[in-house]
Amino acid sequence: MAANGAKNAVFLNLDDAYGNGLAKYGIAGFTGTSTQVVYNPQAAEFSADVSKAKAAKPDAIAIIGFDETTKVLTELIKQGIGPNKVKTYLVDGNLSSGAYKDLPKNIMKGVKATLPGVFTNDELKKRLLGVDPKLTDYSYAPESYDAVVLIALAAEQGKGTDGTTIRDNLASVSSGGTKCTTFAECKTLIAAGTDIDYDGVSGAIEFDANGDPSVATMGVYEYVANDKYEARAAEFITGAVPAA
Repeated sequence: MAANGAKNAVFLNLDDAYGNGLAKYGIAGFTGTSTQVVYNPQAAEFSADVSKAKAAKPDAIAIIGFDETTKVLTELIKQGIGPNKVKTYLVDGNLSSGAYKDLPKNIMKGVKATLPGVFTNDELKKRLLGVDPKLTDYSYAPESYDAVVLIALAAEQGKGTDGTTIRDNLASVSSGGTKCTTFAECKTLIAAGTDIDYDGVSGAIEFDANGDPSVATMGVYEYVANDKYEARAAEFITGAVPAA
């Protein structure tokens, strides 16, 4: 938000661990003035919450929520601080290609949202569509694919399919050895007794001492219409995951 010129932001978030957690780190990372408005996602309407947001006179609004975001946006528009008036930002929980189609025409144009994960390339999309031709949402597809491959490779290396064997081999097959990028290639190397380092469709994979991913990618998407958003390669940022 600050990179887009925002100096006074409102973080409008649902009251749960997800909403409060994202708002906490968002506020910590924002260099300007921040106001947090926490709302009940089960509320029938959000006029009071939006009024609090409006009172802060924001030049940017981050909405951290889920399905109720459509109602929140409707109220923001009603009170004159909708996306056509104030720069608006969403998150993975409310990034949608269908939820906002009935809002005023093109009012979502320019709204940005973040989604963890790399962009799903055309080759992987083609393979996924071969399984489900009706698929339209590729969120987390590269990461999910790599997770399955890593489990299979850990089982291959450990010569077992029990949970303990897989756990004990996950880090080994994803770091420190010979680079390989497909299951078939990596399996051949394992069979030959070679230590491998699988880098998949989601990029480099590294685990920390606790077994958590130590590198992650965040994508920034932008709405070009109420029911369509796009991502550009330059808007994907990869970096180290902060320690918990």
